[in-house]
Amino acid sequence: MAHQLFRFTTPHQEPSTDEKFRRLRTVINLRIVYYKRNLKTTFLIMNKPITVREASVSDSDNIAQFNVKMAWETEEKKLDKEIISTGVESLFQKPEYGFYMVAEADGEVVASLMITKEWSDWRNGLFWWIQSVYVKPEFRRQGIYRAMYETVLKLATNHTDVCGCRLYVEKENTRAQKTYKALGMSETHYKMYEEVFSE
Repeated sequence: MAHQLFRFTTPHQEPSTDEKFRRLRTVINLRIVYYKRNLKTTFLIMNKPITVREASVSDSDNIAQFNVKMAWETEEKKLDKEIISTGVESLFQKPEYGFYMVAEADGEVVASLMITKEWSDWRNGLFWWIQSVYVKPEFRRQGIYRAMYETVLKLATNHTDVCGCRLYVEKENTRAQKTYKALGMSETHYKMYEEVFSE
């Protein structure tokens, strides 16, 4: 599957983080009210409170199910439920590799994404890769991913060792690409290659 790479970095010539957030809220054009407490942010989206927080191991089943659905939707690929469940649980045991974020509506987990960490010797810092993004169909096109991205971006800029955020997307997924660009990400000049040792 062909992918395009998108990234968000903060070199000196780019606008300040505060300016990017101001522009982001303008682009979203939603009523957003939030408070932050221990990696938890609550947004008022279309008059409904949506809480974005760091996931805990108790979210593992939901995250695994979302991954199964996402793989089928995007690549028509059937994931082994036992392997994906173990894979999700393993990340909670290895926080140095990354972490998950989830979004809740009325106490129900309706979206998730994964952050993995990549060291950049060029920048002497970490890139946070945004992966495994899934929003339940009935909650799409409402700004939930935007709320999650804003929370991730805020967390990343609060870590002095993080130099930027990146993600990859299927070339055919033009809707997602428009969303990422609207959020301030830029397409890179890289192509992705891989050699997979096991399916």
